[in-house]
Amino acid sequence: MSTVTLNPTSLSFPLRMPGQPSDEPLTVGITSAAVIAFLLAVGRRLSRRPWVAIAVALVAAVALTPVKVEPWPLQLLSNLLIAGVLVAAGELAGLPALLAASLVLWLLPAAAFSAFHLTWLPGGFALAAGILGVLLATGAAGAVRRATADDGMAPPAFMLRIERQRRLEVEMELLANLQRGLLPARPPAVAGWEIAARSLLADRASGDLYDFVWDREGRLWIAAGDVAGHGYSCAIAQAMVKAALASLLAGGRTPGEVLAETDRVLRTAAGGRTFTSLALLRLDPATGAALLANAGHPFALLAAPGEPAVEIDLPGLPLGQGPPRRYADRALDLPPGATLALCSDGLFEEGAGGREGGAPYGYDRPRAVLDELAGRPAEEILDGLLADWRHHRGPGAPTDDTTLVVLRRLPLLERMRGQATSGLSTEEIMAMTRPKS
Repeated sequence: MSTVTLNPTSLSFPLRMPGQPSDEPLTVGITSAAVIAFLLAVGRRLSRRPWVAIAVALVAAVALTPVKVEPWPLQLLSNLLIAGVLVAAGELAGLPALLAASLVLWLLPAAAFSAFHLTWLPGGFALAAGILGVLLATGAAGAVRRATADDGMAPPAFMLRIERQRRLEVEMELLANLQRGLLPARPPAVAGWEIAARSLLADRASGDLYDFVWDREGRLWIAAGDVAGHGYSCAIAQAMVKAALASLLAGGRTPGEVLAETDRVLRTAAGGRTFTSLALLRLDPATGAALLANAGHPFALLAAPGEPAVEIDLPGLPLGQGPPRRYADRALDLPPGATLALCSDGLFEEGAGGREGGAPYGYDRPRAVLDELAGRPAEEILDGLLADWRHHRGPGAPTDDTTLVVLRRLPLLERMRGQATSGLSTEEIMAMTRPKS
């Protein structure tokens, strides 16, 4: 840095001349603009009050020290004045004006010095004054343009459509992540049972839900449902159903009583704008005894050993709309080898060839698949149902969300093999299989 002193006994200031890269007016101006822009951003993050701009000007005056003159009170006053101008430019006209003002202030000493020495610096004066003139004219035009044109001219229609589409994409992805987070990561491991579950989405956002909850008595509750509609109201209803189940399963309630209480919760919070179908099963894994209640969900399918698969005819109105009602409980006995399937309406209503007007998949075909796959693991039964369903609807995306939960009680021999591999002795296995007196 080269320093030129004017009358050192009264007033002096350093003149930045081309030398080291860090001393170039362009570099110093950009650095000053960046520092003030950062301070303004931090200050506005903390508060929107007017004193923030004053505080930023004080900090910038001390940190940057844009002018060094003697005596020091004059230096402080000059630095406050320059920092105030830069802060005002940034507040009133944005970052471009702040950058232009910074470059102007750092080039101004060079222009002044050249003006005092025109006899041997005519080219330097012309260059500095020309740059200053261009910056000032550009900054003024930009400020006027921003104040007049930006506020009155709306963006083109295609830009608005692109922005809406981009915002919709982001919101749908957030919604899909929220709904995926509401589903269990995997079915629970239950001794003597197999559980398989899968949900196929027609779109990124789904209305289907399923859940598994253990109560204090060691019973497993299995819920499968479908919230009507799409969007955030659907996701909110799903979260409400999940929260209601988690809080209502205690206290010795039956599935029908839990459904009635869940209906009351949905009516209170959702205002009756959506309705939800929900099948709720309470299972005692040790005995295979179960209670099933149904609120408008498609009938469950039961395949018992040696018997054809049947629908469990248990009608009921969906939750959240219509008159208040009670839900009946159906007692079930799931013997070893029995399979119970809870499926959403996307399975039964999918049209042939993926067309809405095509023949629906219906109930006969899934019952036939259950009969054919009797004795297979739960995961294979689920895969078989989906494979036959895909063959019926053909290629392409499904027209509705489809969710399946398959529950299978292991036959005695399979349970014995599993217990043998788990380290139990032959005597312990035989003792478990003896009839109880």
